[in-house]
Amino acid sequence: KVFKETPYAIIHESGTYERLKIIKRISSEKIKVQDIPEKAYQVGDKINRICFGRVDEDGNYEIKLADEGNEKYLVKYADEGGEYFKLLDFKAMESFEL
Repeated sequence: KVFKETPYAIIHESGTYERLKIIKRISSEKIKVQDIPEKAYQVGDKINRICFGRVDEDGNYEIKLADEGNEKYLVKYADEGGEYFKLLDFKAMESFEL
């Protein structure tokens, strides 16, 4: 159930992403998604969990993640200039600034 409710995205080699709704995990390497991705994908494209957080008035942000051995997350953040997405590897980061 948690797997189905957690938002995921396929990350294309170009750095773009598409959100996926996973409806069934068939095996450790196969999933069934609700809709076919709009953009062509390749075998090497990664699927990552999308995480959410918040920013306070001073510009400090907070992201809460379960430590389940996952290293990479797609982070969406927004400011007056628009919305942005960045793939972060929290275990390899030297700086936590977006």
